[in-house]
Amino acid sequence: MSTNDELTNVKNRYAMRMDFPSYCQQGKIAVMITDIDDFKFYNDMEGHSVGDKILINFAKCLVDYFGAEHVYRYGGDEFVVLYPNYQEEEFERLTQSFQAAVGRLQFDNLKVPITCSGGYVYGTAKTPGDLRDFIKEADKCLYEAKRQGKNMINGNAYLKEIRSNKTKLHYDELTNLMDIYNLRQVGEKILIDQNYRQKGLSFVFLDLDNFKLINEKHGFKAGDKLLRFAADVIKDAFMQDFIGRASADHFVVISTLPLTEVKDRIKKLHEEIGTYSQKEIIEIKAGIYYLAPDEEVGQVSTYFDKAKLACNSIKYKFNAIYRLYDQSIERELLRRKYIVDNLAKALEDGEIKRYYQPIIRTMTKKVYGLEVLARWHDDKVGTISPDEFIPTLENVRLIHKFDLYMLEGTLQDYQYLTREKGLFGLPFSINLSRLDFQLCDIFAEVDRLFRLYQVPKEMARIEITESSLIYDSLKLHQTLDNFQKAGYRVWMDDYGSGYSSLSVLKDYSFDGIKIDMGFLKSFEENHKAQLILASTLELAKSMNMQVVAEGVSSKEQYKFLAESGCDFIQGYYTGKPQALTDYIGQLDNLETPADLDYYDEICRRNVANISPNLMANMRLRNFFKATPTAIIEVEDESRMYFLTENTGFRYFLKLIGYDGDDKNLSIEPADKQAFTDLFERAYLSGKIEYLAFHRNNVLYQIYVQYISTNKRTQRSAYQALVYLPRAVISSE
Repeated sequence: MSTNDELTNVKNRYAMRMDFPSYCQQGKIAVMITDIDDFKFYNDMEGHSVGDKILINFAKCLVDYFGAEHVYRYGGDEFVVLYPNYQEEEFERLTQSFQAAVGRLQFDNLKVPITCSGGYVYGTAKTPGDLRDFIKEADKCLYEAKRQGKNMINGNAYLKEIRSNKTKLHYDELTNLMDIYNLRQVGEKILIDQNYRQKGLSFVFLDLDNFKLINEKHGFKAGDKLLRFAADVIKDAFMQDFIGRASADHFVVISTLPLTEVKDRIKKLHEEIGTYSQKEIIEIKAGIYYLAPDEEVGQVSTYFDKAKLACNSIKYKFNAIYRLYDQSIERELLRRKYIVDNLAKALEDGEIKRYYQPIIRTMTKKVYGLEVLARWHDDKVGTISPDEFIPTLENVRLIHKFDLYMLEGTLQDYQYLTREKGLFGLPFSINLSRLDFQLCDIFAEVDRLFRLYQVPKEMARIEITESSLIYDSLKLHQTLDNFQKAGYRVWMDDYGSGYSSLSVLKDYSFDGIKIDMGFLKSFEENHKAQLILASTLELAKSMNMQVVAEGVSSKEQYKFLAESGCDFIQGYYTGKPQALTDYIGQLDNLETPADLDYYDEICRRNVANISPNLMANMRLRNFFKATPTAIIEVEDESRMYFLTENTGFRYFLKLIGYDGDDKNLSIEPADKQAFTDLFERAYLSGKIEYLAFHRNNVLYQIYVQYISTNKRTQRSAYQALVYLPRAVISSE
């Protein structure tokens, strides 16, 4: 694995961990963490090329003053300096000179000097755990520096001065909890006290999720308020135990309670933290290392590290609150390391392949589009699931490179089909990670590739999961808007899997949604799931969004979704993922380009088995007695075809003497002229037209509106709605 940062060429975090043992042999050490003030502002306003220049020159200043062997890029715009055998005055002089040098940096288009903030601590490191603790404490000093910094506005610049803070390692001033050093010392004493050991000990690591969002949106005072609230809630939950603040938004606990009680208190803690804000989702996740009474005693820092590993393993699992450390986590870490170490080789050797799963339009039962899926088969370990390697690539912040690799390959496949094979292209869905929007200018990168391969933008369905949207990042919001303005279609994936589906629909604009597979798991037994699905489909239609149901695995699911107005179906029932070569020769069931626009226009109409007037009655058998509605295709003056109709319309057809299951309908001679005139009026006016007619001494009323004409078949589509007399309904 590389030990140097690709952009700045200083050493990276991996190299820093490798260097820890050598620093532990050198006695006292100064640890500083520093970052560039308002870097995000410069990056967003001036572009990533300017941001990269700032980072490169900032790193060069650090190297000039502290030496290349002591400087590490920690992540983003944060850098760490590990400076051993220091003289205190010398180190402070270096930080001041470094600050002045940063202020002298000049960049095109920037009218004000770049400034930075920093925090550092002094101490003696005996173990790598000590160094990790020093970095956490220096990070807290950096946080305090930013709180105290002058936020002066001068033109479009935010000028702050560097503030280096020394700290006494006793109690955390903000939360009044023990700091990590004190808690570790207390923990060492507890480990040799048999009164505590015989009870068993739980080492708990707590991560306050979404804390950075509060700081970013509402400022440091709001962040401090949240931290104090969290500390108070933790103290209430574990009032008889030992609690500390590990770093900015991380807390640790040593508990003597029974393990089951610890788990229960974490659940209650999670619930109470969730009540903090009605606007943002704030939650706390926990990792637990349980030390049994008969287990051999080790290091407190080791136990907390293992608890942290357990906590980190559920960071992106939105239904998980805590995880107990076990040996499987070690195996997962080794597996993740294997994935990271072998990714480049897998891409180069073609071990990661693109598979395509068909998306079927329910109205035509033809293939509307394809979703691009990744499949990795490794020669040594066999198949590696996307559920494994995607989160791993997110954790090591390489996911954007992988997503762009997948997109470029997909565009090459599209070009191959359309240019070399002479076939027409299909819409395709590509998945983007939330981190793609942070790690690169994802819109610029995607747009560059589409222009390079000359693929129409309207063919793309940009999918982002609902859970990614709960963070409400302004940059993410703006980037999705940019995609839509440029002509791409944006879809929400896994709708219903997160915490605030309706809120996300309110705050974002989507062209479509993909319903989470979890809805379908209990479909057969749970009628409530069916009601929720049907209501979701109607909501999407009313908001002019298309809907895909993924994970469809049975005929019953397909039938229900089709009758409820679901536009598209994806799943093993309609087609498994296949390599592109397997599709060639099977492409006779595709919608043509002329069909796409035609049927997309039709699908905007709601022809579901849903009636708002019947929503109050939740009994399923009444739920489907909806207003009779259908989409009718008219070929000539006497031939009609039903593209789709609900159960109410089929019931109406039987009432007037037609076979409600027959898709082809020949108009009776007696009705021919009246219906011909009705469709012609609707076609010419573009408005809703009306016809009343008698059948079996009953007066029926049918309303028709023109939708569109298929340029390939010259058939015209109309939406029809029938008013059933009350006497007919009452007789049922």
